[in-house]
Amino acid sequence: MKSACSKPALLTIVLLSVATATAFLLRASAGSVNPSELSQSDEPPLQSAQALPPAARPVREVATNADSRPLLEALGALTAAHCYQAYFNMGLVADARAKGTYTDKEARTVLDTVLSLLNLADQKLAGLRKLELEPADRDSLEQVRGLSALLQRQGQQLQSFWDSGKDDDDAKYESARKDSWAALLRLTGAAR
Repeated sequence: MKSACSKPALLTIVLLSVATATAFLLRASAGSVNPSELSQSDEPPLQSAQALPPAARPVREVATNADSRPLLEALGALTAAHCYQAYFNMGLVADARAKGTYTDKEARTVLDTVLSLLNLADQKLAGLRKLELEPADRDSLEQVRGLSALLQRQGQQLQSFWDSGKDDDDAKYESARKDSWAALLRLTGAAR
């Protein structure tokens, strides 16, 4: 079956998607305001966190507030989507390399980017452990961090298989892939 996208177009789409997500995560993770943006505002700076709308209050305060439920739910949904996309992208790049659609270098570049984004998201999620979360939210956080670790292991096993070409390493990759998929199903509730 002939692909609807050419190899360069598909690679461009994947890299642009990853670059956009990276830029968003980096900007969101910066946690500071650019001084030049402050001078462009016509509104005076707010003096206290209480004067800020709930979504703009410091995270430590919001996490224990009733207004945090939509924020935590949005974060959970976006994190689940990110994990699913990472799983999906690893499968696509593995298939594309196996079929010769991607060169080894192209496939490794995409996989490295996927793994870098997983690592960045996991670092940000690790920071949430400092918050006072309800037990169910803390359990969900640990579950998604466990999934992130499985996805990172899956990517590392894929790299090992590409390095060696051995059936044993392929079997380890397949095992890690299945473990990731099972955890994804549990996290999203699709396994029920």
